[in-house]
Amino acid sequence: MEKMIKPVRIVLIILPLLFILSIYVVALYDLQVIEGAHWYEYTQNNQETTSTVEASRGSILDRNGKLLVSNRSINNVTFNWTRLIEAENTNGVLLRLVRAAEALEYPHIDSLAITASAPFDFIDGVSPPFASPDESSGTTEKTKQKYIRAYIEYYELDENASAVELMAHMRETFQVDPNYTAEEARIVVGLRFEIALRYIIVSLSPYVFAEDVGADLIAVIGEQDFPGIEITESTVRQYHTAYAAHILGTVGLMNAVEYEDTYKNAGYPMNAYVGKDGIEKVYETVLHGVNGIQTVTRNASGSVIDVLTTKPTEPGDNIVLTLDIDLQETAENALRTGIAEINAGRTQGQERADAGAAVVLDVNSGGVLAMANYPTFNLETYSKDYEALLEMNPSALTNRAATGLYQPGSTFKMVTALAALSTGKATAQTSFTCTGVYSIGEYSYKCLGTHGTVDMVSAIEHSCNVYFYNLAYELLGSDLIAEYAALLGLGSATGLELAEANGHIASQAYKERLYEDGLEDSATWYSGQTLQSAIGQSYHQFTPIQLASYISIIANGGTRYETHLLKEVLSYDLSQVTETRQPVVLDTLPISAADFGTVQEGMRSVALYGTASTALAGLEVSAAAKTGTAETNNTMDDGIFVCYAPYENPEIAVVVIVEKGESGANAGRIARDILEAYFQTGAVSDDIQAENSLLP
Repeated sequence: MEKMIKPVRIVLIILPLLFILSIYVVALYDLQVIEGAHWYEYTQNNQETTSTVEASRGSILDRNGKLLVSNRSINNVTFNWTRLIEAENTNGVLLRLVRAAEALEYPHIDSLAITASAPFDFIDGVSPPFASPDESSGTTEKTKQKYIRAYIEYYELDENASAVELMAHMRETFQVDPNYTAEEARIVVGLRFEIALRYIIVSLSPYVFAEDVGADLIAVIGEQDFPGIEITESTVRQYHTAYAAHILGTVGLMNAVEYEDTYKNAGYPMNAYVGKDGIEKVYETVLHGVNGIQTVTRNASGSVIDVLTTKPTEPGDNIVLTLDIDLQETAENALRTGIAEINAGRTQGQERADAGAAVVLDVNSGGVLAMANYPTFNLETYSKDYEALLEMNPSALTNRAATGLYQPGSTFKMVTALAALSTGKATAQTSFTCTGVYSIGEYSYKCLGTHGTVDMVSAIEHSCNVYFYNLAYELLGSDLIAEYAALLGLGSATGLELAEANGHIASQAYKERLYEDGLEDSATWYSGQTLQSAIGQSYHQFTPIQLASYISIIANGGTRYETHLLKEVLSYDLSQVTETRQPVVLDTLPISAADFGTVQEGMRSVALYGTASTALAGLEVSAAAKTGTAETNNTMDDGIFVCYAPYENPEIAVVVIVEKGESGANAGRIARDILEAYFQTGAVSDDIQAENSLLP
């Protein structure tokens, strides 16, 4: 017989359920009946908005833990368009805001390329017909043309509309008071144009009226009636050095192309600030961090009554470079003053040295200790100076150290020497007699002097062209020279994280390519070109960092390292090393220590007795060097100086190139300053301080 459930048990089950249900009923009654009016009024008068909270971007430090780039909090004036358009007199609010900002000398952002007063005309190089709106942003002119074209297409206006016609259309569209003066109307139209653009081109970042404003303007906005005008906090990059601009790079708002091609799939918002070049761009995903989300509640008057973080931010990690910022400062200053000294010695009418580069590499790792350019620019004022920088000639924006291409001149002679030694075509004792000229048939090729009988070491010391002509024409041939140039890393990228030029090695194959491209009249390779290639002329063109890598290989005895700027990655609070960049060996050259020793001895003789001896005289550390003078289309040749030190136990390689420097010896003075700075500094610490701790 089945057991019956006792009634008491049923009651014990039902009573708790009824109790819980009664709690819900009471709470619901309180919410909808007793407090219903209150919550209804709350939802009607209060507004919730969800916004992205920008993650703190990681900092950039030098190898010794010195802060190079960090963040600075700023206050921006922005628009809450929903509240602004509901204002009784939207245009009046905008005009009053501009006048308030002007009174305190805060400029506002206005990208409408029309004059500020009548008669209205286009400015900033803008004129019809305008660039297509889907054209990627380039110069400021292109961007402003794109904006006007987008407006014209949206409102179906004549694509050749004049500035006066556009102003008339905007005054009508934006309902500008006819009593406003032409200047006042232009102010209002400019701001309404900015707002309209955000609806026409949805990928544009939110409009910022004024950036980095102070407490004075904030107080005016808070005290007076400016509905829809808000103060929002943001960050900008703060630079703790005036040097290394080409290395560190810049940050800016991403454009539509960057968003679609790179950052959309990475989860970036369309209004994100991203690295545009340099380390900021290369290590963007490391520095950027992950944005958070917050919900902001405002009351009917627009005041914030509650902020709820629904997703916390994850700060970006910090980048530690191989760069020594003190050595970088020395290199940049030495370039600038060295070039000024060269020009001071020239007479009126002579061409001036006007550009150059210097690179310092750790010969035992490939780490970049310094990479300087002249002319250069200041990251702190980059945005303000941008238009002027674009007009500079020679350009200050060019990273000559990594992308500038130069003939190496006599600094290439060690390639020819190593090719002859390593293949057994010559030994250290192989001698030729220099009479000051070398002849092939009816053609004669001059030397820099008359050196008599010279062996390999003395030929490097005296930079005897005739000796290397003999090696090239009698023993090697151009193909073998080109092969060893490539083996030593010339004519190809070094592996640096930043953009590099490949350059090219002089060879018959290269000339044939030029002929096929219509850049040469003939593909025939002549004997004279073999001679020129042996001494660093002909078609040879390399970057300063390639030359520094090449000298490093000679210094360390045959190891070719990948050049690099990253030392390590640290957590956001500097407490943990999350990644360490180990040296990467690209190649170990099949050249004997004895053959390298012969070339090293020759370079040491250059430093002691040859063309580098004046520049390096009295230097406390032993060095090995070579000078070069590269023929160019200018009346003044380029000056090139390469060296490494100490000679007995090499640590660094230094390359200096001065455009129109006339001789390598002139560049040698700059290299000397760099060598003295490095070796007087002494050993540097690799320890990085944790966040909020004091440097010793």
